[in-house]
Amino acid sequence: MPGPTPLHRFDWAAGPAYVKRDDTCSPAFGGCKARSLELTLGAALAEAATLVLTAGTVGSNHVAATAVHAHRHGLRVKAFVLPQAPGALVSRNVRLALGAGAQLALTPRGMSLRPTGELFTTELERLRRAGERPYVIPFGGADPRSATAHAYAAAELAAQVRAAGLRTPLHVYLPAASMLTAAGVAAGLALTATPARVVAVDVVGDRRIAGDGLLARARETVARLGGDAAAVRPDGVEVRDAWAERSFGTYAAPGSTVVPLLGGDRIEVEEVYGAKAFAHFRRDATDPGRAPGTWVFWHTADTRPLTPRQPVGHPPADLLPYLTPGGATEHVRGAD
Repeated sequence: MPGPTPLHRFDWAAGPAYVKRDDTCSPAFGGCKARSLELTLGAALAEAATLVLTAGTVGSNHVAATAVHAHRHGLRVKAFVLPQAPGALVSRNVRLALGAGAQLALTPRGMSLRPTGELFTTELERLRRAGERPYVIPFGGADPRSATAHAYAAAELAAQVRAAGLRTPLHVYLPAASMLTAAGVAAGLALTATPARVVAVDVVGDRRIAGDGLLARARETVARLGGDAAAVRPDGVEVRDAWAERSFGTYAAPGSTVVPLLGGDRIEVEEVYGAKAFAHFRRDATDPGRAPGTWVFWHTADTRPLTPRQPVGHPPADLLPYLTPGGATEHVRGAD
C-alpha cells in the first residue's frame, strides 16, 4: 500500500465521526479487496504462479480487483462467476475484469464453488496438464490472509487515532459477508490495545459464508499473529443484519449512495454493500444519546469511476447482458 489511507470527519454527526477512506488504498482498484490481495497475490507470486483461479458473483468486487491487480503483476485470472442482479456496480466490475484480461465463466446456481468442489478440482487438473501453475483464492477472497491484511490496516487506524488524539472507544462500522475483513479490523485493534467495538453489518445472512462467526474469526486472527485470542472481547464485536432488509446483490434505496463530508467534499458509498452498512452507521452516529467515543465508517469499496470507453475485448454471449446496468434479472444470495 502506498501509505495510510486518510480519515475524513463527518460534520453532521452527534459527536466525533469519521470515514476511513480505504477506498483510496490503491489507484488501480481500492477497498478491502485490494488490502486482501496485497497478501494473497503476494503468496501467488512467491509460489511462481502463472494464473489465479477464483470465484465470486458476476459483478464481484473481488473478481474485478483480482483481475486488475493480478494483471499488473503479470498473472492471468480465471473466475467462476454466479448470476447477480444487474446494475451500475455490476456493469463496472464486469468491464474492469474483462478489460484486465480475466476469463469469466458464468456458472449455474447449485454448483459448488468451493476450492475442494468438483468444478475447481477438475479445472485445476486441466490447468496443470496444460502447464499452468494455478493459485487458488477462495470465493470472494475468503482467505485467512484477508483477515491478517485488515489487522495490519486496523493497526494503521489505531496509529491515526493516537496521533490525532481522538477519543476512545472507537465504534467501527463496515459491511460484512465472510466476516474476515471485520475480524481482521477487530483483531488489529485488540492487538494495539485500542478500546473499540466493531460492528459488522451482515449483507448476506448465510452462516456457510460467515463460517464460525465474527468473534471466532477475530480471535483466530489474533492468535495467528502471536497475540492472546482473549484480547478480543465478546462485547467488542457485534453483527447487525442488513440482508433481511434487502437481499445480497441487490441495490440499496435510491439517494443513499452519496453523502456530504465536512468542507463540502462528497464521497460515494457503493449501493450494493456499503450503503446498507452506512445506513446503520449514520443512524447510530446521529443519535443524541449515543455512547461516548469516536464513530468510524470503514469504506470497503473501490470508488474509482469507470472510464466510459473501458475496453472489454470479445466477451462470451452470456456476459453481454451484464455490460450495461439493465439486462440480466437473476438474483443470487452468496458473498464476496
